[in-house]
Amino acid sequence: MIDPPAWNPALYARRHHVENLFCRLKDWARIALRRDKTRRSWMGFAHLAAAMINLRLAEFSHRP
Repeated sequence: MIDPPAWNPALYARRHHVENLFCRLKDWARIALRRDKTRRSWMGFAHLAAAMINLRLAEFSHRP
């Protein structure tokens, strides 16, 4: 039997950021409900929403 990996707090800190990103993505009803007809258009909108979230986070993190 394989031993479980050692506790790595940095790994769980990054996981928390990823979970927060998915929570913010689900705020966009179009993504959460998958209203788009094709997978390609849904992924396009998902990328657009992720870029907008990234820009908003970057704006607040670089204020003096």
